[in-house]
Amino acid sequence: VDADEGQTCSENHITSANGRIDGSATCRNEDGGEHTMQVHGTYGSNRVEMDMTMSGQSPMGPMSQQMHLVTERIGECSGQRTN
Repeated sequence: VDADEGQTCSENHITSANGRIDGSATCRNEDGGEHTMQVHGTYGSNRVEMDMTMSGQSPMGPMSQQMHLVTERIGECSGQRTN
C-alpha cells in the first residue's frame, strides 16, 4: 500500500485468486486521522470491475467515499505516449 507523505499504511488483508480480489488497508496520519480502504471485485485478462470504499476520521470529522471502477482492454499497446 502506498502512503502519502505524513501517513503510515498497512494491509489488513488482500486475496487475489481465480479472478477475484478482496482486500483492505488502514492508513494513519500524523495529525491523528485514520481511514480504512476496502476493495472487492473481479478481474480477467481483458476486464476489471471493482467496488472501492474508504471511510474514516479526519480533522474535520467523519468522511466516506465510494467508487465503482470498470476497465476494459481495447487493444494492443503501441508503446507510444499520447498527451
